[in-house]
Amino acid sequence: MKKLFIWLAVVLLLVVTGCKSSQKAITSFNFENPAAVGVITESTHSIAVTVPYGTDVTALIPTITYTGESVSPASGVAQDFTNPVVYTVTAETGSTQDYTVTVTISSSSSDKAITSFNFENPAAEGVITESTHSIAITVPYGTDVTGLIPTITYTGETISPASGAAQDFTNPVVYTVTSGTGSTQDYTITITVASISAKSITSFSLDGVAGTIDETGKTIAVTMPSGTNVTSLVATFTTTGASVKVGSTVQISGTTARNFTNPVVYTVTAADATTQDYTVTVTLGS
Repeated sequence: MKKLFIWLAVVLLLVVTGCKSSQKAITSFNFENPAAVGVITESTHSIAVTVPYGTDVTALIPTITYTGESVSPASGVAQDFTNPVVYTVTAETGSTQDYTVTVTISSSSSDKAITSFNFENPAAEGVITESTHSIAITVPYGTDVTGLIPTITYTGETISPASGAAQDFTNPVVYTVTSGTGSTQDYTITITVASISAKSITSFSLDGVAGTIDETGKTIAVTMPSGTNVTSLVATFTTTGASVKVGSTVQISGTTARNFTNPVVYTVTAADATTQDYTVTVTLGS
């Protein structure tokens, strides 16, 4: 009877543990003040953030998104980044993964560049052409461009108009970055509203690992680190279509988890109800 009890307890423990997720990844790491976005290298579990010249890094407050039960230190808590800081993500199963965050202060007071420009609503990323100091963004059909709110990262002292301030993008808007020395650089942002039949996936990543989109073949390839549990990965994507589904289930960027043991077909529906499939295939690195 005692052996039976022990056996049942072990089985129960395995069942309970099996229901829990082993996911434990930081998928985004950024500062709002100053605006700066971390570059995540999943293979080394490292995050690099460059902040403008003159930034006081002794009490920066990060905003962190992650898959897992918890992260420590917590998102929203000020930290001293004079030296690299290790963040530990704990999965539901109790296993952990460390990420080393290194903050670099821009070395020159004359730096004045926009390094990223995007919208959260609708989700859209700007394509920066540094040679012409121009940024192009395509937003879904029907988007009201008169009050879009950009999130901007840059090297420099200030930017005007400011990151997080709503703007009317009916016509191109010029953003001016001012360096620590007072010199300036203008960037012209042009917004294009996709056509009624547009239905492309323009960017795709899984737990911070960017996928390679083959627009001709309508395929997306993502190589995850060796040992990754691919049964519950969260996709972050941007699209020119009106909606994205897998089967009959609507996919929410940055929210919906899926099993990528086998290829997954994402169906983008345009505003005119036409559709386009993209096949996402996940492989594990060596």
